Amino acid sequence: MEERVPLFVGYVTLEAWLEALLPERPVLAMPLVEPGTEQSGMRTDTLVVTCQQVDTEGHVHYCRLRAASLTRCFGEPFSEDWREREAAWCSLWDAVQEILRERGLTYRSATVASPAHLRFLEARSEGIAFDRAVGRFTRMGAET
Repeated sequence: MEERVPLFVGYVTLEAWLEALLPERPVLAMPLVEPGTEQSGMRTDTLVVTCQQVDTEGHVHYCRLRAASLTRCFGEPFSEDWREREAAWCSLWDAVQEILRERGLTYRSATVASPAHLRFLEARSEGIAFDRAVGRFTRMGAET
């Protein structure tokens, strides 16, 4: 039996990833904390929303949207605005979930474990933007 190593195919925009999806296959999507390297108790984590789909060949098509970074000291948030950063991250996740639902996609809160040294492509969305006035991600053209 031939063992296949899956390819991780990254998309530059959420919209390009959505166009590449196979509608009959489930989407794996969730907010994730990507822990940084710890030094002397300090660590900077990256707060992301990841969207993935495994195709019929077992390859992983993904879109990784960065919401914020958060520095921690011995596990505790170090930044004074850490609640705002987490709220912005949640707002990005809410916007992505709304788009997935609107498209009628079946999604599960899950992720594919990636190879240890894989460096993910950082994507953006043409339809979601960070609104500095409210400190949240919002869908462009959507009424608030």
